[in-house]
Amino acid sequence: MKKASWWFLWSFIIFAFIIVGRFFLPPFSTSTNSKTATNVSVVWAYKTNGHVLTVPAVNSEGTVFAGSYDGNLYALNPDGTLKWNFETKSLIFSSPMVGKDGTIYFGSNDGYLYALNPDGTLKWKFKTKGPVNSTPARTNDGIVYFCSNDGYLYALNPDGTLKWKYRLGSDPIKSSPAIYGDNIYIGSTSGELYDFNDNGVLKWQYNCGSPIDGNIAVDENGNVYAGTESGYLYAVNQRGKMIWYFATDGNISSAPAIGDDEIFIGTDQNGFIPYGYLYALTLNGTIKWYQKTNGMVSTTPTVGAGGTVYFGTQNGYIYAINGNGSLKWEFKIGSIMNSSPVIVTNGTMYIGSLNGYIYAIKTDSKGISNSSWPTFQKNISHSGGY
Repeated sequence: MKKASWWFLWSFIIFAFIIVGRFFLPPFSTSTNSKTATNVSVVWAYKTNGHVLTVPAVNSEGTVFAGSYDGNLYALNPDGTLKWNFETKSLIFSSPMVGKDGTIYFGSNDGYLYALNPDGTLKWKFKTKGPVNSTPARTNDGIVYFCSNDGYLYALNPDGTLKWKYRLGSDPIKSSPAIYGDNIYIGSTSGELYDFNDNGVLKWQYNCGSPIDGNIAVDENGNVYAGTESGYLYAVNQRGKMIWYFATDGNISSAPAIGDDEIFIGTDQNGFIPYGYLYALTLNGTIKWYQKTNGMVSTTPTVGAGGTVYFGTQNGYIYAINGNGSLKWEFKIGSIMNSSPVIVTNGTMYIGSLNGYIYAIKTDSKGISNSSWPTFQKNISHSGGY
């Protein structure tokens, strides 16, 4: 058989495997493997009418916010009942961010960035010329930064008017901004890592040599960490100089998380039977340990209080890894997870799934770590900055 025919056959098999995983797996399961999860259980599961790829955000009152491919942003009470929903004109891939005043910000593929009041009414919306997939970040004085697939980085005033915008190129921007003082960092699918000041002036850019598809992370010293499609994790300082890089055995499509003295990053390994790794690196970029999984890791890990690391995989499992790299438990949900977990102080984890559910799962971690960047966009409100 010709090489092209073999390529077509394997592509078809992989595609069929993904479709079966997305649509024919059961909605959820509470079964576990031999690593018993005695302190883990599904508290509730709320069904939307579309895939939930967004990462839930939680406000100070415990309300959970998540967007769905059905075009709605959902606000759920801590007991899993619907508080309200807000409908946009297209699917939602952008994870919500909650400001200090309670305003909820998120993007939609209809090209708008939305700002909602805490009661779910529209505060304002801002139109771009492309889908808004990135998660917005907000400064303490209310300036909101986000990217659109029209290739621009936008800065908006608190009232939703344009402060400035900067064209990063013609490629869609999948990454979300991260803020450190007056530094606004952003990665791009062209492989560039940028740093702007708060007036929109480019301070520097660093070429990582491969698309940056996931978000970035920033430590307490302003060092930036970005993963690339080619599998490299880069550490770059505030002056735009590379500190170190680490080569993984796969693709990186998510953001790293930073613990007390380590950095965690997940990878995808494509193949007939896809798998992944979670790596733990020292702050100097050397490997401490890694854990292989039976599904691709395309979500940002969350470091819980006490040091346990949580993440989801595309074979429908949530993993909990001890600080020494050993498996604590794995918990079967039953559908692909591109959402990342967030954990609140009572131990409840919130996560979305491709089957359309938003889950609340009981763990024994009392919130997230107090390290510099322990979860998606830094904290459970996804502020994205210091």
